[in-house]
Amino acid sequence: MTALAHPTTPVTDPRISSAPSAAVGGDASSIDALGVAVIGLSKSFQKNAVTVEVLRAVDLSVERGSSVAIMGASGAGKSTLLHVLGGLERPTAGRVEIGGRDVYGLSELARAELRNRQVGFVFQFHHLLPEFSALENVMMPALIARESEKAARERAAGLLEEVGVGHRLTHRPGEMSGGEQQRVSLARALVMSPAVVLADEPTGNLDVSTGERVFDLLLDMNGRRGTTLVVVTHNPELAARMGRCFRMLDGRLVASGPDRGPSA
Repeated sequence: MTALAHPTTPVTDPRISSAPSAAVGGDASSIDALGVAVIGLSKSFQKNAVTVEVLRAVDLSVERGSSVAIMGASGAGKSTLLHVLGGLERPTAGRVEIGGRDVYGLSELARAELRNRQVGFVFQFHHLLPEFSALENVMMPALIARESEKAARERAAGLLEEVGVGHRLTHRPGEMSGGEQQRVSLARALVMSPAVVLADEPTGNLDVSTGERVFDLLLDMNGRRGTTLVVVTHNPELAARMGRCFRMLDGRLVASGPDRGPSA
């Protein structure tokens, strides 16, 4: 396996959402019973001197360990909302809290550490680093958090086994199927034992059968690990398996269907 050195400068790639923890004051690992809270969130962009409102006064509370699906038409702002929730994109107005901490009230370094330690990302396109093996990709967030290579390797190998690709440790992304790549992406999202996992169309690039298996893994993780799960999806059948479902309409979140409590 290629030797992986600890990075010496902050890394801003959202695939591994990271920053060196030693440079940050405070304890980004503290978390309370409320997983995510959004208050009056708005996001707009300037396009050809015209203001385009993508998110409009969005309010959302997600209890720790619960699951939420967000549906809506393409371009409705679902992915933008997820990026703002995860500390990747600053809102125009409003507040995002993870574990009671104001995400955008933190310094850049503190926010990057919060992403690294408390938020896991799963994207439609796995965004694995092609030059590294499955094991190395999953180890990366832990190495960036300056954990020992031995500890990172052991935890990464265990997670890859847990998601069903333990036989692919030394394989690079190009040597794996789409479903296997997405399982590796899920393991990478979990390697820091985050309080919150944000998944943006995690099954959208997979066939139906493979997509259902990946979604099963997400729900299993939510149930067994108590990880707060927020998923953007176009699939109403998958959304129906989540604890709560919302639809994005005109930049606002509208409840869709009954509150089913914790996902099965």
